[in-house]
Amino acid sequence: MLRRESRSLGNLLSLLAGLTLLVLPIVVVWLLRHENSVTGTLAVGLLTLQACVGLLFLVFAAHTAAYAFIARRAPAQAVIVLGAGLLAGRVPPLLAGRLQQAITASAQRTAPRGRIPIMPSGGQGRDEPQPEGQAMGEWLRRHGVPAEDILVEDRARTTQENLRYSAELLQQHGVAPPYLIVTNNYHAPRAAMLARKLGIDAHAIGSPTAFYFWPSAYLREFVAVMAGHRFLIFLAGLPSVILSAFTWLALTA
Repeated sequence: MLRRESRSLGNLLSLLAGLTLLVLPIVVVWLLRHENSVTGTLAVGLLTLQACVGLLFLVFAAHTAAYAFIARRAPAQAVIVLGAGLLAGRVPPLLAGRLQQAITASAQRTAPRGRIPIMPSGGQGRDEPQPEGQAMGEWLRRHGVPAEDILVEDRARTTQENLRYSAELLQQHGVAPPYLIVTNNYHAPRAAMLARKLGIDAHAIGSPTAFYFWPSAYLREFVAVMAGHRFLIFLAGLPSVILSAFTWLALTA
């Protein structure tokens, strides 16, 4: 990950999580060895917090696995492909994987007039010579998708705009929901959650991601989902606070 990607905080999440799992037991043992109310309370608080966060992550992992199984079989009248940025004006491998997945998904589903349309979605970034949607549409045509089966959305700058603009454009062309959103596998659950939040009838599926990139990307999605559900963060922290308070009372009584 460090060799192939930028050294951003998001890309370092798997390293940080691994170091935390290694260091935390050492810290807890060090705290317990001091045998006083302060260190004992901190040890209990840390262990409880780790257990609660771990439980939330297991629930998230189980949900994403179950959702991926369901979404693969979901009916759709169109496929929306989320953009991921161009590289030197061309479709990079990560985005090509999404487009190939869209071709496969479209071939597996049919509409009254035949093959369901594919909508590549993405606007033009500051360092891009053309909108992502147009470059993605050209890639699809070069890989055998008929031009009449491609509807390009070329204004979106965010995932929310990808979904909203694509749904609006599809309905303008008479293509009613449900839709199928194609992104990378780690991003699919959050894309589906965002679609539901926007009131769009759609499921999301993911294309494969490089093995070295997936752990940090998946953890980044977990953090983003938790940030959008602050009540779950409160529930995760509540047992830690309660047990820490009881520990403090027991050790100081």
